[in-house]
Amino acid sequence: MPRVLKRILSYQLASKMSVTAAFTSKSTHGNDCTQTQTVLRDIAGLNNAGVMYLKRSKPVKAGKCFRQALLQSEDLASTSQAQTQKQKQTYPQHCSAVPCILNLREHFNVSITHSEYDEGMQTFSTPISICNEMINRNGISLEYHRIAVLVTVLYNLGRLHVQTGEDKEAADFFYRALDLARKWDSCLDGVWEVVDDACEGSVRLLAILHNLGHIQYRSGCYKEAMTTYTQALNVARRTFGPEHLHVASTLNCIGVVYFHMPSANADKAMEFYLLSLAICRVILGDEHKDVATILNNIGRVHFVKGEYDEAMATYSGVLSLRIMLLGKDHIDVGASLCNLAQTYHTRGEQDKAVELYQEFLRLARSRLGKNHRDVVLTLKSIAQVHHEQGECDRAIEFYTEALHAGQASLGENHPEVASILNKLGNLHCEQGNLGGALEAYKRGLEIEEMVMEENHVNIIVTMSNIAHIYRQQGRHHSALNLYKKVLTLQQKSLSDTDSRIVHTLTIIGQVYCKTENYTQALDAFKKALCIQRNMHVDNSVDVASTLSMIGLVLFKQGQFEYALQNFFESLSICKLSLGEIRGDIARIMCNIATVYFYSGYDDEAMKFYRETLKVEQA
Repeated sequence: MPRVLKRILSYQLASKMSVTAAFTSKSTHGNDCTQTQTVLRDIAGLNNAGVMYLKRSKPVKAGKCFRQALLQSEDLASTSQAQTQKQKQTYPQHCSAVPCILNLREHFNVSITHSEYDEGMQTFSTPISICNEMINRNGISLEYHRIAVLVTVLYNLGRLHVQTGEDKEAADFFYRALDLARKWDSCLDGVWEVVDDACEGSVRLLAILHNLGHIQYRSGCYKEAMTTYTQALNVARRTFGPEHLHVASTLNCIGVVYFHMPSANADKAMEFYLLSLAICRVILGDEHKDVATILNNIGRVHFVKGEYDEAMATYSGVLSLRIMLLGKDHIDVGASLCNLAQTYHTRGEQDKAVELYQEFLRLARSRLGKNHRDVVLTLKSIAQVHHEQGECDRAIEFYTEALHAGQASLGENHPEVASILNKLGNLHCEQGNLGGALEAYKRGLEIEEMVMEENHVNIIVTMSNIAHIYRQQGRHHSALNLYKKVLTLQQKSLSDTDSRIVHTLTIIGQVYCKTENYTQALDAFKKALCIQRNMHVDNSVDVASTLSMIGLVLFKQGQFEYALQNFFESLSICKLSLGEIRGDIARIMCNIATVYFYSGYDDEAMKFYRETLKVEQA
């Protein structure tokens, strides 16, 4: 334990006993000032010891120091004990200017982020030391210093909890610091320069707002993050002027939030990135890691907008710059490799994509560990490339490796694990390995039902895949049961006229036909036709197909007249949509001929058989 910390702890009891007496009167006497200065120096020592421990990655010891500093800081309050207690109870409510984070831990636990990679969101990420020799210099009131010290300690406690991954607790401390900083901002406006001298870095509104905004962003509360960062931008411009690195950093953060919002606004993100980039280049020059970070963000905007040539050029420049500045084994170099790989993959340049994915995989395994989530995603991407190239065995190999790594890093019941299992199921199904496909799909569905909402689209897709295999295996009853579940989920989550409901009804009708349950089949086909006509697609090929299926069911039921009506309507739509010479036309004509034949109209049957032959030979 540092000598200064031992001295501070030994003085703690005496300091506590003297604090109340020091502030019972509004007038401050020489002894009171001396006692207050002593306590403030002790608080500074505790705070600085906590900073030292935190920088050495010893959060438990850092937390002990910060909490002791906080306790002494609060005891120094110049108001009555009742008022102090009231303030403590109402800190979160005072922060009406920044929306509170409701159920933050719940949001954060389900949020998936790439915190290892630099998006330029870490401007205010270090704890703040207090220079106790500066306390009470230049005649500045001790009360001002007390507030500045308390804000600093609260801020550092927030940083401590950020470092330990406890964002809910971190937000609580940042809100308390924000409440005090806002309350005293106007009073301290003329003396902040002196108060800031006592702190290694400015613990102003800007630093607190940045940290709150970053927590909101990480937890998926994008609207709240946007509000917070917008306030931070106003503070930065007012405090430092329009051409300052803190302004550039805040502009970049706003761009990142725009980019990641559910209804992403790529153009707005690009607007803020370019403003940030212009300021950074003026101050830092072109060859700086922060410039590389903003350029990387700009490359992602080009990518999501489908501007792959621009994305490729930007990513390539960023990769070269980061290798020069950071070294080839830095994790941000890995991020650039991955971005380039994704761009090549999307452009169909699969060999180059695999090469870059492999480079990133090597770096990620060495820096993040072999079972890290991003190793899992990269293995999955490599498997996907092999799948697209028709190399199914290689794809299965990489998907299997991704599965094992995912289970180790994310747990057995994670959505990413379910996704990999479904990919394996697709490959097994394509290879005709229905048993292997069924096993993978069932395990994937089991996970999805545990971690996703009941009518999530992934659950619907996986159920449909399992039902498809049952259908191929001739297990029609099992297939029907699952398709009915799929239909129920779709009807809960989709609009009444969604084409996916039509598709499921059509398959249900086809399976009923296989089991010769024509009444149920006809009911399913008619429901599908009704939806199609409500979608205003009376003359579409899909309507023609449904009419033909209805015609076939009516034929099987011996209702030849109604069967012919449906076949002729289907034929008319197909001729309008496809022309006279098409295989679909030939099939409908053949069906019409068959109905005439079984109805005893041999001449009409022969006529349509001849027409069918002409179409097929054309």
